[in-house]
Amino acid sequence: MRLSWPRRQFGGAPVSALALTLLVLGCVFIAVAGPRYSLHARNRALQHDLAGVTPVDQAVQVTYDWNTFTTQVSGSIPPMLDDSQLSESRSQLAQFLTAASLPLTAGQWAGLSTNPLTVTAGTPPSLASTGVPPRLEVIYRDTLASDVTLVAGTFPPPGAPGTRLHIAVTTATAARFALHPGSVLKLAVNGVGVPVAVTAIVRPRMPASAFWNVDAAAAAPSYNYPGRGPPYWSGAVFADPGEFPAMQAVFGLLPMQLTWEFPLSLGGLQAGQVPDLENSLSHAEGAAVTMSGDLAGTTLPLMVHAELLTQLTAFTLTDTAVEQVLSLLFVSLTVVGAAVLLLAARISAGRRATEFETVRSRGASLRQLTGLTLRSTVLACVPAALAGAALALLLTPGPAAGLAWWLACLTVLAALLGLPVIVAWQYRKPAPARNPARRARRPRGRAVAELTA
Repeated sequence: MRLSWPRRQFGGAPVSALALTLLVLGCVFIAVAGPRYSLHARNRALQHDLAGVTPVDQAVQVTYDWNTFTTQVSGSIPPMLDDSQLSESRSQLAQFLTAASLPLTAGQWAGLSTNPLTVTAGTPPSLASTGVPPRLEVIYRDTLASDVTLVAGTFPPPGAPGTRLHIAVTTATAARFALHPGSVLKLAVNGVGVPVAVTAIVRPRMPASAFWNVDAAAAAPSYNYPGRGPPYWSGAVFADPGEFPAMQAVFGLLPMQLTWEFPLSLGGLQAGQVPDLENSLSHAEGAAVTMSGDLAGTTLPLMVHAELLTQLTAFTLTDTAVEQVLSLLFVSLTVVGAAVLLLAARISAGRRATEFETVRSRGASLRQLTGLTLRSTVLACVPAALAGAALALLLTPGPAAGLAWWLACLTVLAALLGLPVIVAWQYRKPAPARNPARRARRPRGRAVAELTA
């Protein structure tokens, strides 16, 4: 009684149906697990390569001359930008890069910087013991408040442009130059000592970010050994938030550089997405972005750090070669699996030959006979295919691979249509007269053939 349902569904070959079920499960598991694990391994290799690329190189950086850009925008003398125009320029650049399918992430900023300026007063005399006073560059970053932790002092409210600029220094810079809130430095500007007042001591919040690594002097000063002449200390100070107009007023006669930084989100990048990202970066490299609104009439050229493009190009060449070999391997395994499934279907058709001849001799049409076999294969193969795919997803890490599902579908198709097609071909003609003696000899030969297979 327990075997009555399997016998009704699978005829006299429930064991063959069970073997087909296990075979489909194994073939689908291999078809899904192989490409899936291969993609996972390639993704790990990609992330390992990207881990060696600095945050600065994992970004799109735009630089432009302040005087040229500001003159084009304002058309006034002296030229001047306000905070809203700087923010608008960053926003329009970000929109262009997003439209170019670049994966931008948080940490974008815009800034203005001077060349290193000689400190004429405000530092310990011992720093100039070699006869060369220290040099400091002045940097403005519109996201300074969110990229630092305030250690001492405050950020005063923005003031009107004047002759004194409010600045913040890092703890390393303050320690080296003996600075504290209230200290006043004088920087040489065209032969005149311009005072800048220290209002805050800050600590970098994310020292590894591009914010602190675009300019090596931003976080801490360094001791320089020029090829000719005595060594000297150099570093940088930050203009306080809201001091963008004041900085332009104080250093407007000096050459200054505008910088926009756009970090890229590469943590979730997959191996198959690298060619598209590489094309987007190549398209962005050297592109000219036309500004609009208050910035109309200006264009900004983009620059992509070469290190990132070099890494992606090298990875693409290697990954393409590896992917072709592995894809050929997985396709070959799937074809072998499909051939085994067709062989199993042929064996099952032989074992159920008596059943099919009986059904055919009782007047069943070829369509009815095919429907009978299709129902039995569906009952045996579909649950097995689902179980194999679920087991592959459970045991193999990483995202789904498109090739895996194509190969799984090919495997399931071979399993489902194998027996119905073979039976339809063998019994396309009416059943011949029965020969009991011949039927009596067939089971032994068939059993030997099945055992050999």
